[in-house]
Amino acid sequence: MKDDGMGSRGGIPQFHRWEREAQQQAFFAWLPKELYQVFGIDWTQLPAEVMGYCIRTIGTSPDAAYLAMAAATAFGAVTSPSLLNMLSNLKALFHTLRFVCGMQHLSDLRRETLWNEFAAKTSATMSRSRQLSWYSAVSTRHYPGYLRRLEAGDYFLMQRYQMPVMPNGFLRHVGSADELNNSSLQRWQPVRDTLVPLFPLLRQTVLLRKYGRLVPPGSAADINRSFLACGIPARRYISRVAPARGNRKDNTARRDDALSPLDQTELGPGAPGSL
Repeated sequence: MKDDGMGSRGGIPQFHRWEREAQQQAFFAWLPKELYQVFGIDWTQLPAEVMGYCIRTIGTSPDAAYLAMAAATAFGAVTSPSLLNMLSNLKALFHTLRFVCGMQHLSDLRRETLWNEFAAKTSATMSRSRQLSWYSAVSTRHYPGYLRRLEAGDYFLMQRYQMPVMPNGFLRHVGSADELNNSSLQRWQPVRDTLVPLFPLLRQTVLLRKYGRLVPPGSAADINRSFLACGIPARRYISRVAPARGNRKDNTARRDDALSPLDQTELGPGAPGSL
């Protein structure tokens, strides 16, 4: 089951169908009490999906307060699905930092050595890149933007929930999505080189399936040649995707009319139009 805060696990069946007041009561029962009344945050405005995710998936995590504040300060700047994506990535990042790198508290992230250990003990993947990108977005943009709206007293009080900024250049060198994208592009280049020339062919097969006949004259031979160039048994494939409609003889005659003699010759026995 997808972990989106709306399912039936964790004792909150069909949370998204609850009355709004009941959702809020359940959320405040989860929210750390020190965050009930914080300046500039209206917890009741959070989407039900986000509340459900916090209750069931974040649960009693030692990072719950940080994740709650991250969601609250990013709310309005990103969409609800993006909020869920952000929380999921941050939770995964903190889990790795705690159980792989030995982090005890988020304040430990002020030490550059912990980040270096994270880089050494994790692989360069798109998941790691997304986790670091979301962390950077919260620690350098969303939460500082929230702090700037506070008075001096509230500022110092809420600063305790600010995530430490990553070392200078860490995101660029360790969480760089550009290198990963380039690597992915190179890895999939042979597949694209094969699929792109087949696009006209795929379009024709869709038309065959939709209308049960070939369109315009000459296209059948083109399809056959394209299949043969790729080593695909064209006649068997096309005859499978082109459903017969109406009287078989009438249908055959219509398809014969749509083909030139060259088309019928190249298609050979068993292909549409040469039954």
